[in-house]
Formats: sequence, structure tokens, C-alpha cells
Amino acid sequence: MKRWFLCILALCAGLTVRAQRLEELLPQLDAALAQADKYVAEKEVRIKTLENPVHSRGVSAEQRFTSYGQLYGEYLTYNFDKAAQALDEQETAARELGDRVLINEVLLNRAMINAIGGMYLEASNILESQIDTTILTDNQRLAYWNAQQRFWYDYRDNMHNEDPDGRMASKIAWYRGAILSAAPENSTLYQGISILRAMDEENWGQADFLCKNLLAKLDPDSHEYANWAYYEARICEQLNRTEEMTAWFIRSAMGDIKTATKDNAALCSLAQVLFNSGEFERAFRYIRASLDDALAYNARLRQWQIAAVFPDIQKGYEDYRARHERRSRLFLILISVLSLATFAGAFWTLRAYFRQRKLNRQVREMNRQINEYSESLLEFNNRLSETNAALSEANAAKEEYIGLFLTLSSGYIDKIKKYQSNVRKKVIAGQYDEVIAETSSHKLIDEELKRFYELFDQAFLKLYPHFVSQFNELLRPEARITPKKGELLTTELRIFALIRLGITQSSQIAAMLRYSVNTIYNYRAQIKNAAIENREEFEEKIRHIGN
Repeated sequence: MKRWFLCILALCAGLTVRAQRLEELLPQLDAALAQADKYVAEKEVRIKTLENPVHSRGVSAEQRFTSYGQLYGEYLTYNFDKAAQALDEQETAARELGDRVLINEVLLNRAMINAIGGMYLEASNILESQIDTTILTDNQRLAYWNAQQRFWYDYRDNMHNEDPDGRMASKIAWYRGAILSAAPENSTLYQGISILRAMDEENWGQADFLCKNLLAKLDPDSHEYANWAYYEARICEQLNRTEEMTAWFIRSAMGDIKTATKDNAALCSLAQVLFNSGEFERAFRYIRASLDDALAYNARLRQWQIAAVFPDIQKGYEDYRARHERRSRLFLILISVLSLATFAGAFWTLRAYFRQRKLNRQVREMNRQINEYSESLLEFNNRLSETNAALSEANAAKEEYIGLFLTLSSGYIDKIKKYQSNVRKKVIAGQYDEVIAETSSHKLIDEELKRFYELFDQAFLKLYPHFVSQFNELLRPEARITPKKGELLTTELRIFALIRLGITQSSQIAAMLRYSVNTIYNYRAQIKNAAIENREEFEEKIRHIGN
């Protein structure tokens, strides 16, 4: 029943992995990388908390041994040199105490970190000649066997020793068998060695089952989880489950980042996988981050491993950027050609327009009046455009008034076209009286002016929603202006809205609002006379409303 339960548990873990797509995991990894400095800062705080006691006066050798052991645990995957320094201090404390068992504990840790860092000669010397194996405790004996199997396993794989006589493989198998015979079956060490032995025997199905079973018990934000997630990725690689392999590399990398582990392998391996699948930009970012971690950790082995793949990924990324830049240039050329074609089309359209005018000489006088009206509107739009161009406000103001300008201009062009067509039809039909009456009426201009006021008020109040209230704060209470129901701005408010936008000449304001210059001048003088403070500074304060 227990075996069936474990099978079901592993199957559920596998289904969870498949359900979590790479499209979800990669953004999570990017988010973790963006917060890497935060995790490092938290790590530094923990280290500082442990360092403070050992520098205090009156600290006993026992306390120093314990504190430096804790510091070694923090530095083990974070900084190789400082981890080694912590072991030096711990060994000094152990020798002061004269405790050979404690000295053995330090030497076991030193052998393990040397094996991890690729310092195989140093690790071998410690394991073979410096540790007193006659006084090892039960836990130390397990640690000794674990250090031995790790040393021979890493030495064989990383130094490319082919082991033709099988001597190293025999040592690895013996030490792992010794661990499995002595370690508790529910311990992480026992389960981990079981996984490694299944991998050595190329029993990948069993290795997958055991590794997923172990991962289900571990905290995803722990270093142990990150370590075994890496092994699970390698198992999936052998089982040709590429997507699942990539997912486990990502989980391992996230665990390394969240635990501020600088001695990591998953991010480099993930970069290679992404590079092979054509994701050059992301692969380059990950290999750079992995190299930075390796340099910060300062162990030779990881730097060698990354240096072996970094040039290929860097070259692939540079080639990718070059291809992207070439495509961008081609796209720019295409856009330029299309722009020229559009300009040519516009040119031929204008030419046809003038040709049509030539064929309609009998309505020249009517067209002249239409052209005058069009030029008047064009002049008005040009002034509005110049006003907008002179604004020193934020991009939002520019975009708002460009939108207003385009809306008015487009509307006016459509109406002129419609008006011209209507006049032409009536002339052709001989309805000259109606044409004269229609061109003599100011109704159309009045309607368009009203529409312009409405659009201007809406656009201005969208940019400065508190303009009316802030404007009134500058006036005496009895002179304050409140728009009527249905109005957004009054004539006075509209005049000073234009001043707020940088249009200060009364002649320009009069032209835009279709009032006489004297009327504008009188409105300005009347409002300034109602100012609470110095009337000479009133308009300057208006120009700062909304800042």
C-alpha cells in the first residue's frame, strides 16, 4: 500500500509539472531575477546577524565554533572564499578546545567545499590523510562517506576521467552503498543517494519516481529543492521530456535566486536549452546572470563550466541582434517607399482637383467665395496649430490638441466638400438665388464656431479639470465666474484658458474666438481689476494653473 501511495504521489507531481506551462514559468523566473538584489540583501542581513557575536569581547571558543559553523552554512553556496574563511576560524576554535571530533567536523566540511569548488587535490588530501576516521561519530561517518562519493563523482565527470578500469565507479558505488546501509530511510541523504544510484545505473524511471517523491516533501523556496529540481531536469533530459526538463531547470533557478545561491548550475543549463531553441535574447540574459553569480561565488569549477558555453551564446545573441537590425532597416525602407507612394497619390489627387476646377469655369465666382471661406478656416486652423506647437506642457496636452486640430480640420474639409458639391448642383440646376442666399448666410459659420467652442472647452477641461475653481480663487468673491447650466466655459474663462496655453496676444485671442480686439482687451482688463492680489501678476499666475 505504501508503494502504491508513493506511485500516486509521484504521478500527481508529474501532472502538476505538465499543467504549469513554460509560458507561465519563464515570466515568474524573470520576476525572481528582477528581485535578486532583494534576496541578496536579506542574505547579507542574516550573515551580519551571525557575524556580530563573534566580534564581541569575551566570546568563548565553543560559541565561536558554533557561530562560524552557522556562517559556513550561509556562505557555502554564496561565497566560496568566505565559506573557506569561516572554516578556518572554526578550525582555530576547535583546536583551542582540543576537541578532535570537532576538528574532524571542520575537515569534513572543508573536503566537501573543495570538492564542490573543483579543488580536487585539496579535497583528496583531506579525505585521505587529515581526517581521523577512528573517532568519527555516526553522523560524521555518513558525512565522510558522502564527501567521498561526491569527490569521486565530481572528479570523474568534471575532469573527464574515463575510468577505463572502473576504479572510480567502484569507489562511488561502495560509498553510496555504505550510506544506504547506515542512513535512516526517511532522511534526505538516504533518498538523495538512492536517486543518484538509480541515475548511475541508468534506471531513469526509478530515478524520476524517487526524485519527484523527494521534491514533493521539500519547500520550493529552499536550496535543497533547487538542488534536486536540477537533478530532476537531468533525469527528464534522459527520458526525452524536453518541456518538463526545461520547467525543472526554471524551478531550480528560481529556488537558487530566492535563496541567494551563487553556486548554481540551473540558470546556465537553462540558457543552453533556450539558446538551442532559438530564444537568443533570453538565453544571453540568463548566461550573463549565471556568469555574474559564478564570479561572485569565486569557485573555479563553475567559472570553467560557464566559460565553455558563454562564447557560443554570446555569438548567437549578437547574430540575432544583427538579423533583427537588418529586418528593422528593411522595414524602414518599406515604410519610406509606402510614404513616397502615398505622397505621389496625394499629388495626383490634387492635380485632378485643380483640373476639375479648370473644367468648372462657369462657377468660378462661387468657387472663389468657397475658397475664401476655406482659406479663412485654414488660417484659423494654422493659428490653432501654431498655438498647440507653442505649448510647453506635457505630451498629453500636445496629443489632446493635435486630436482637436485633426477633428476640426477633418470635419471642415468634409463640410467644405459637401458645401461645394451642393453649390455646384444648384448652379448646374440654375438655382442662383438659392446659391446667393446660402453663401450670404452666417448660419454655417455660427454653427461651426459653436462647435469649436464646445470641442475647445472639452479638451481644455480634460487637461485642466480644476481650472475654473483655481481661476476663481484668484478673484474677489463677488467677481467669481460660474458657467451657466449646459456651459463648460464662459467667454471670460475661454479667454484666460487660451492665456493659460501660452496665447497672450489679444489679436490672436480675438481671431480664434471671433471677437474684436477691443472686446478681448476689455474682458482682460475687467477680470484683472477683480484680482485679489497685484493685477500685474494676475496673468502670470493664470499661466501656472495646473502645474
